[in-house]
Amino acid sequence: MMENPSQPVETKNSVPQVLRPRLPENDTIFKVKLPNRPGKLGQLLTVIGAEGASIGDIQTHHIGKNHTFRSITVIVHDQEHLGTVEKAVKEHTDVEILEIRDAVFERHEGGKIHMGRRHEVRSLADLRYIYTPGVARVCKHIAAQPDSANKYTSIGNTVGIFTNGTRVLGLGDIGPVASMPVMEGKGVLYDQFVGISAVPILIDTKDPQEFIETVIKIAPTFGGIHLEDIRTPDCFTIENELIARLQKPVMHDDQHGTATVLLAAVMSALRATGRDIADTTPIVAQLGLGAAGCAIAKLLKE
Repeated sequence: MMENPSQPVETKNSVPQVLRPRLPENDTIFKVKLPNRPGKLGQLLTVIGAEGASIGDIQTHHIGKNHTFRSITVIVHDQEHLGTVEKAVKEHTDVEILEIRDAVFERHEGGKIHMGRRHEVRSLADLRYIYTPGVARVCKHIAAQPDSANKYTSIGNTVGIFTNGTRVLGLGDIGPVASMPVMEGKGVLYDQFVGISAVPILIDTKDPQEFIETVIKIAPTFGGIHLEDIRTPDCFTIENELIARLQKPVMHDDQHGTATVLLAAVMSALRATGRDIADTTPIVAQLGLGAAGCAIAKLLKE
């Protein structure tokens, strides 16, 4: 017989444990001061768990004669759940909560990316090479041989991530500024996995032609154009025209990034089950034909 999820369950330490349905998870950091006595940390973790929260990382800052100071990541469902956990800790333990921080917001403070340098300026000679007068020689060389810009500037190793924030994740049209954390996240992935610099560009327009013209005007800055979180059908118009007018790679991540990952999964499944694509008749069930759905269908069909 299944237990009623709304009924509390008694635990060994007599703190009632509430069985909760699976809900979204938010990582919250509790900075606490505990008495330095055996069992106090275990008591604290038990009380937190009894309220339906999970434990993540535990970081010890200081162990003193009478007290210890730790930061404990507590995974809760929402603000109401957080309040319940906090109240239980105060009522059932003698732990002092010094601070509660949101682990996600903490990672975003100040942004997640920044533009850095490849060379240090430690002397006058360094300045002469990196800037004036030496830089003028490189400028003249690029003017005579434009393709050499990929070698002697950051252009060849830089991608522009362009969005107007009209279709962000599952959030819909939240505008370009609110989409910036997503664009920065993509920038982190470019740098982390392939060493490419990626610069978010927020374009404040819902007019596809105005968006296109804006990208074209600043496209010389970048070696590639990454389109992100643009509503349909505008994304199709924007991508097709940019591909036609720009002599450099253009990719709409929501279409081709998603489709590529799904195709890789299909190929992995075939390999894992010992099937050859030439001898397989695929039957695909697909829900939705938005930007990603259309690209997935096209790529699978090909």
